[in-house]
Amino acid sequence: MSRSCTAARVLICANGEPPSDASLARLRAAHDLCIATDGAADWMLRMGQAPDRVLGDMDSASPDALASLPEGAVEPTPDQEACDLEKAVRWCLARGATAITVVGATGRRFDHTITTVSILLALHLEADLRVVSGGSVTRACSSRMTVSGSPGDRLSLTAMAPARGVGLRGVQWPLQAETLLPGSRGVSNVMTEAAAEVTVEQGVVLVTHFAVDGPQI
Repeated sequence: MSRSCTAARVLICANGEPPSDASLARLRAAHDLCIATDGAADWMLRMGQAPDRVLGDMDSASPDALASLPEGAVEPTPDQEACDLEKAVRWCLARGATAITVVGATGRRFDHTITTVSILLALHLEADLRVVSGGSVTRACSSRMTVSGSPGDRLSLTAMAPARGVGLRGVQWPLQAETLLPGSRGVSNVMTEAAAEVTVEQGVVLVTHFAVDGPQI
């Protein structure tokens, strides 16, 4: 992927709870480039999927995993002011990626899961950034978003800080110019149409979609 490749779709595999073999294969096929952050290279290789590039401070990837990769595939990013996932996302952004999917970035360590959410909130305006976890896809919305799916899909809105002017259409319990505060209001709504529309006038909300047929990428 070069700096001029403005339409590139990148899959980042983090070193949290891995997806299933089938999910990884499907996600890999839907993206142009696959990056493993440090120790994620090990679980990818165990699934028979070699990453195109490994980024990170290299404190958790096994020597055997790194040695099995082609020359030039391993690129140490030793900056300790950011975690490996954030460094990987910024690496992709600097090279023109416009769609970035993150998998394996939740579970195992709760602080890493929270950090994943924080990165999503911080960088969602830079690209179509989404996190796949446990059958769901989560994105951050600070203006307008369309969620394509099917009637019966679950859809949750979560505010980590006050979000104002929040609207939600195409669901069982719509919202109109509401204020969402941190808490559980907005969780586990149900889509009644093939598309739901989310609008936010001020602030940011997390939009989590549980599709009946699995994560929509």
